[in-house]
Amino acid sequence: MLAACAHAPVSTPQCTLPLATGGDATAGGSHQLTGTVASVSIDGAPELAPLLRGVIETHTGQPVAEAPLAEDLRRLWAFDVLADARIDAHETPAGVAIVFAVEPEPRIAAVHGADAPELRRLRWLAGSPYEPKRIARIAREIEAAYLRDGYLDATVAVRRSRELDLCVAAYRGPQVTIRKMTFPGAHAVAPAVLLGALHGKDVNHPEGTYDEQALADDQVFLVNEYYERGMIEAKVGTPQLARYGDRLDIAIPVSEGPVFRLGTLSGLAVPHSLHRGDLFVRSKVSAAVQALSTALDANVLPVSKVDIEHRRVDLGFEIEWRSPWSALRLLHWH
Repeated sequence: MLAACAHAPVSTPQCTLPLATGGDATAGGSHQLTGTVASVSIDGAPELAPLLRGVIETHTGQPVAEAPLAEDLRRLWAFDVLADARIDAHETPAGVAIVFAVEPEPRIAAVHGADAPELRRLRWLAGSPYEPKRIARIAREIEAAYLRDGYLDATVAVRRSRELDLCVAAYRGPQVTIRKMTFPGAHAVAPAVLLGALHGKDVNHPEGTYDEQALADDQVFLVNEYYERGMIEAKVGTPQLARYGDRLDIAIPVSEGPVFRLGTLSGLAVPHSLHRGDLFVRSKVSAAVQALSTALDANVLPVSKVDIEHRRVDLGFEIEWRSPWSALRLLHWH
């Protein structure tokens, strides 16, 4: 959604270091500089120097022929804060002095069109260096906030004028609310129960707004409703959206699968609350394992084996003793 001019070249120029007997490295000669790097410095942007210096890997004592100068230049351009960057080099009695000569992007003169309160972050850019990536990120964040609030048609575009003013074009559009939510394929669990499993506040419920990420995060809670009923093969599909003006219908397909029960229970110690033939309920198994771990002062690790054909889950319980004398609790527990 962002269109902005950038001064960085399409491809980073390769740096050549012609031999100079003194003064600027570009002053003459046709041979490559040889020797070792005596110093590395940044010239032209003191306020950016700490940031830029952190990515330069050329260092003193390094043979010039092995110095990653071209790569360093690419890394400087990657910050997207420079209007120009080049490498100057010249010989000194101590070796070759490397200077990264940079020119920062000019500062933003003014920001137009950011009158709405939610656009104030863009207004604050006036007077700061022109950074296209930063501007694009802010525009995307504002647009995403619109979408989370139900403005599904929202767009935020920022363009740069010739005088380095920023022109903001934001369209919010109508707020879209949910008319109904259905769960095609759901039979064992009531739609009201599934709807109650969604955690979003004022979102993803009838008369609320649609939040795509929140709904994706909540799918684990929808699946858990089936796990609590022994349906360990249940799957929740991708929500299907149907929009009618400013109203939205959401259908979340569900594949429930068969019910599984507990099969063989084995191990040195088996929780008293679990029995063969019981419905496999994940929370019940977890609570039983935790109770057994506390009773034995040990780490009890359930190992499951799913028998698809007979629709059962066999559980083996492995014990990791926390201290040598903890094993004595096994006799008391039985």
